Amino acid sequence: MKKSFLLAAMFLSSAAQAETWVCSEALSDGSTVLHTLVRQDAGFSEQITGPAYKSKLYPHEILVETDTMLTLAEIDPEGTEINIFMINKITNEFVNDAVVLVGNRSKAQGSCVKI
Repeated sequence: MKKSFLLAAMFLSSAAQAETWVCSEALSDGSTVLHTLVRQDAGFSEQITGPAYKSKLYPHEILVETDTMLTLAEIDPEGTEINIFMINKITNEFVNDAVVLVGNRSKAQGSCVKI
């Protein structure tokens, strides 16, 4: 009976805790920014904490997830910016960068057919 209770308690406590990554970024002025990523149903939400950052949650989609790498994307609803966040699960290092779509070129749009 004690073993069953212990197993049930361990299972419930691990199920209640969402996967969370806290990534630290040192800035050139000596301050630190924290990126806290919490797994949600189909992706992650990111909260950035540091100087000049307002408390806001940024939704990220999972692009690729393997045993060694987690690659997330935050896509601006206006289609002008894509933020990529990659975590190496082995070394616990991260890379975060963005692509901003600007310029004189007009945005292309049309229709597609699935074949």
